[in-house]
Amino acid sequence: MWGLIAGSALSAAISLVIFWHLNGKWFSMKNVHFKKVKELLKFGVPLAPTFFIYWIFNACDRLMIVHMIGQDAVGIYGIGAKLAGVSTLIYMAFSGGWQYFAFSTMKDEDHTRLMSNVFEVLGVLSIASLFFSLPFVNILFELFVGEVYRKGSVVFPFLFLSPLLLMLYQILGSQMLVAKKSYISTIVLSVGALVNIALNWILIPIMGIKGAAIATLLGYVISLILAFIVVKKMNLIYSNWRVKLVFVCAGLSLILVNLWPNSVSIISPAFLVLILAIYLSRIKEPLCSVWQVLLYKKKRTSKTGNEG
Repeated sequence: MWGLIAGSALSAAISLVIFWHLNGKWFSMKNVHFKKVKELLKFGVPLAPTFFIYWIFNACDRLMIVHMIGQDAVGIYGIGAKLAGVSTLIYMAFSGGWQYFAFSTMKDEDHTRLMSNVFEVLGVLSIASLFFSLPFVNILFELFVGEVYRKGSVVFPFLFLSPLLLMLYQILGSQMLVAKKSYISTIVLSVGALVNIALNWILIPIMGIKGAAIATLLGYVISLILAFIVVKKMNLIYSNWRVKLVFVCAGLSLILVNLWPNSVSIISPAFLVLILAIYLSRIKEPLCSVWQVLLYKKKRTSKTGNEG
């Protein structure tokens, strides 16, 4: 166990040394603008508790599972969370460059429209990726884990979607930062964390590890809904009927899949077809353009071959 801790600490230390060697010359106390420190603290201090709130989302479920069910259930839950954590890689890739992109475009005239389009596209893709992966969940668990830990497959849909909802929340959160109201983000996340704890307390005794996963997902859902309402009132985000319909249908489909697990092979393709139908008018023109380009290249290749 100490080896795990030492490995993480050593890795962080090596990263710090390399970073300092490459970029240390850019850091100097002479370059600090102390007059701006007060403004930066006013902006940044309200965000400090968010790290603790994220810890609640990530660790509270496991702590409460230990207290209510036992250590064995935590192991099964952890395996399910690890396999579902593939979506965390998407979130990490997104968060790595999102803040720079958001702040570099915040003075653009179409910034709000741009953020709205990004929110819609990523939201629909996140939901689509979940329903695309659902039919393969059991195969995935049979391939990678033993018989005992295959029970963790029940948490996969909820823990797969949770980081993707957090990605969507980052879009809304960046709009709060643009408006210099960072404290709202902390309040909204706090509400979601409290909902998560309350639902854990209610659902874990009834549904076991599945209840903990549902509580985590619903905590993120509540935070996302509240953030969207707040940002929309600031006129910093737009919505349309398409994205609303996709999210509502996704919620209903996820409920049906959990009530009747054997129906996943029907519900998942049907939902993906529904998304395609909803957005057909918007993707029709780009698809036609791509098709015309392919036809042009094919004709040009054929003509060149005949001349040869």
